[in-house]
Amino acid sequence: MSNLLDNVAIEIIDSSGAINQHTKRNRPAVTLSSDHEHPYDKLYEYNDRISDIDKILIRMRKNCVYLSIYHNRRYHYYKNILFCIFSIPLIILSALNSFFAVGTQIYFQQETISLVNAIISLFCGILTSVELLWQLKERTQRELLSHKDFYKLSLDIFRFLQLDAANREKEEKQFLSETYSIYQKYIETGNAVNVYRRGFLDELEYINDADKSHITIFLKEKIEEDLNSYWCSSCCL
Repeated sequence: MSNLLDNVAIEIIDSSGAINQHTKRNRPAVTLSSDHEHPYDKLYEYNDRISDIDKILIRMRKNCVYLSIYHNRRYHYYKNILFCIFSIPLIILSALNSFFAVGTQIYFQQETISLVNAIISLFCGILTSVELLWQLKERTQRELLSHKDFYKLSLDIFRFLQLDAANREKEEKQFLSETYSIYQKYIETGNAVNVYRRGFLDELEYINDADKSHITIFLKEKIEEDLNSYWCSSCCL
């Protein structure tokens, strides 16, 4: 049931056209079958042999993997914007500005050269101001750090869960407390996660399958409501 709802959540979000680029490729709908298994279900079976602390750690590890992938995707997104829209045009415009200022004096009057230099400098100033306003460099750096931090945290949790109780360096309660504090710190210091574009359902947002189903329905209704409230496209979400 849990696996089916995972697929439902992903399909619901994808159907809004506001989650990720897979919708642009006409990705086929996920077939909801009771035989479909999540990779984690093979690794960790939810049964009475697993303690409640381990169950929380399993959910936190899933979130760390999801968030690591999300922040990696956002890092490349911001990096491409910074590189293609701001850095390269600024280099080209600055080079052209220098060329017109020095290399065209014998071909054009000084008034014309000064006007071209002023226009090019205006565009350079606008691009630089927009980049500073959006804080693209800071956003890009934070996304990269968040990707690495969540990935390393997922490895730590995986290592702890795979070890036998006798081989673990820390007690379960101590490890959970420390890991949860680190997880909270990464959430607070990283860029905000866009719920419309994250592409996954947070494992810590629900208690059981019934709660998960309610959250999935609420998310679908909220996306449709917000899409209708915007006069432009889903890119605003």
